[in-house]
Amino acid sequence: MGSSVLEVPQTLSTGSPPDSGRPAHPPCPMKLEQPAPATPVHSAMKHFHPFRLDGDNFCLWRADARVPLSPKAFALLRYLVERPGRLLSQNELLDAAWKNLDVQPEILKKYILEIRKALGDQSDAPVYIETLPRLGYRFIAEVHETPAELRYDAANAALAHLVGRDRERTALRASLEQAAAGHGHFLCLSGGTGTGKTALAEELLLDARGRGAARVMRGRCSEHVAGAEPYHPIWEALEGLLDDSGDHQPARALKTVAPSWQSQLAGTEEPPAAQNGPRQRMPREFAALLQRLASERPLVLFIDDLHWADPSTVDLLAYLAGRLAPWRILILVTCRPAELTRTRHPFAQLKLLLQARGVCKEVRLAPLSRQDTEQYISLEFGRHRLPGEFARLVHDSTDGNPLFMVELLRHLRERGVIAETDAGWALVEELPHFDRDLPESIRSALQRKIDQLDDADRWLLSAAAVLGREFDSAVLARIVKEAQLPDGAKMLCCCFVHALCQSILYASLTPSRRAALSAAVSSARHPGERCDVVRIAA
Repeated sequence: MGSSVLEVPQTLSTGSPPDSGRPAHPPCPMKLEQPAPATPVHSAMKHFHPFRLDGDNFCLWRADARVPLSPKAFALLRYLVERPGRLLSQNELLDAAWKNLDVQPEILKKYILEIRKALGDQSDAPVYIETLPRLGYRFIAEVHETPAELRYDAANAALAHLVGRDRERTALRASLEQAAAGHGHFLCLSGGTGTGKTALAEELLLDARGRGAARVMRGRCSEHVAGAEPYHPIWEALEGLLDDSGDHQPARALKTVAPSWQSQLAGTEEPPAAQNGPRQRMPREFAALLQRLASERPLVLFIDDLHWADPSTVDLLAYLAGRLAPWRILILVTCRPAELTRTRHPFAQLKLLLQARGVCKEVRLAPLSRQDTEQYISLEFGRHRLPGEFARLVHDSTDGNPLFMVELLRHLRERGVIAETDAGWALVEELPHFDRDLPESIRSALQRKIDQLDDADRWLLSAAAVLGREFDSAVLARIVKEAQLPDGAKMLCCCFVHALCQSILYASLTPSRRAALSAAVSSARHPGERCDVVRIAA
């Protein structure tokens, strides 16, 4: 059963849980001397229903969900949104988004189409972007602004709400300082869905950028284009670098030492006979580009969701990893170990190889403790009169998953179960049954994991869900007589990784099937049969 929905120990144990990956002693951070940063100038948040555009952090949001956009598409949208109602010519948009690069005008249509898909806009009945043939484009939706000072008060509060990650913060800061001192290396943040890998990395990047401590390149892998576009996160990182630079050095360096990358970013076509040569030179050119940029100031290359990376990107990272040591470069990546295993992704083997060579460090994000949950509730709700058992219930229901915790609390607040009273935040309604009333975001994340199972595994786990979160594989084998349990196991005690996942599987059964399985459970259990359950977190 190749799934992270259920974990089965190799041997039974009543002792300590498996190693969480925490080092015995976190690395001691070096003191990093930095020039005094200039006072940052922040722009206002732009709102156009139901979206909001954060120009400083290069994010487009719809409600609480981030809308994925490539850096170039974001730059175009930002330019349009900042000039609502004004007709913008193709040349003006090309100059704004591509600055010093010579590009073909046709490339503009590609990114306008990407923006329209992200916004759900139609060219023949536009709500946001109007096309005027042969003239240009106009942003036609109404735009409002949030003052920068109010937004950054909220942003600082949000960063303070990253709880339970002191050890990981120490490791990240030490890695950046090590790279800045001329000892380049590779750092992998690993953990399951919703453990806060990206948020933790972004906190480091925002801090480094704000202090002028490092130049930052960001790229995100996509599950949907992994096999269709080689180097997808690298292209995104380059586009973001060019858009994010106050000087022209990255564009000059790109043109000088990475012409193959520059020509493709510019959208120029090459004759078929000439394409193989530049493609073979691309890893060497990209390494030369990073080395040139890092000679001016330290550089962080951040690749998010590497478990979805295309093979070309993994090969490029392997090429870079072998040359990093003397450079002022930190390559920071995030990945889900379960996804690497499920898809047999090439980075799984590369990570082991780099770790064996001492080039790559891995920081595993463990679930939050109950104390972390209590701290988050105190930060989020400030003065509150929530009962002492409330934090325990939230923690046990979400298994210490940060995303699930945040979404569950947001759901309770939106439903009016938690409300602000004269005496502070309090429970004003009875808590719902979380197995029947889940936020859609949590349900979707868990359902996606379940949908990745084949039919036989899904049926087996649905039957197991009737037994409860913790169950004996021997009892399950008697109920589902033809099932093949993992590794031929017959006497293992098993546990669902997420209690909510067990609830969703149980709810997926029809009432008649549920009743039949419940009756089978009663007859399959033998008196006095018992085993110790080992809980393993994914």
